[in-house]
Amino acid sequence: MTIRPTLVVRLARPVAIALLCVSALAASSQAARSARTRVGNFDPAEYAPYDSAGSGEITGTGSASAGRNGSRTIALRTVVLTPVTSWSRLWWERWVLRGDPAGEGEPRSERYLREAVADSSGRFRFEHLPAGEYFLRGTILFETGDFGRNGSPVLRVVLGKQVVLGAGQRLAIVLDSLRVEPYGSQRRPASQPTTRRD
Repeated sequence: MTIRPTLVVRLARPVAIALLCVSALAASSQAARSARTRVGNFDPAEYAPYDSAGSGEITGTGSASAGRNGSRTIALRTVVLTPVTSWSRLWWERWVLRGDPAGEGEPRSERYLREAVADSSGRFRFEHLPAGEYFLRGTILFETGDFGRNGSPVLRVVLGKQVVLGAGQRLAIVLDSLRVEPYGSQRRPASQPTTRRD
């Protein structure tokens, strides 16, 4: 049997098109994975002004109301401070404000983060800060108190604020409640009501 050249060409074209489609899908999938781990371009030069100690100070408080009719006040435990840069603005908008997991993750920014432990009333302090613009963020986990057959749902409250600090300035703030959402699918037994603060 003799196969004509025109028949070979006709058979080859669909195969080539299919291979191109597979290649395009693979590239698209790779781009999507990259987008989930990096929300923007990280520029070390933007962080340089924050790489040394300064004379500024930020103090503040953070808390959330819980229980029926807000009868309980739960204080914040830890607060994270990060410089405002092109990259951190995207992180703030995507993850902090919207809860988009694609906004998480940039290991190179971690050396510029500062963390403060709050007292039992949710008061915190950051000292020796250089002048600049900062994001402050913290979260509180608590049970709603609406006990049912499966226990009490756990909610997460994301607190935060964007501030500008002058050289040697002492700034006092109150963190705003930015987002409230269910925390995972975990439910505790009604017999073990536990409050967590992160």
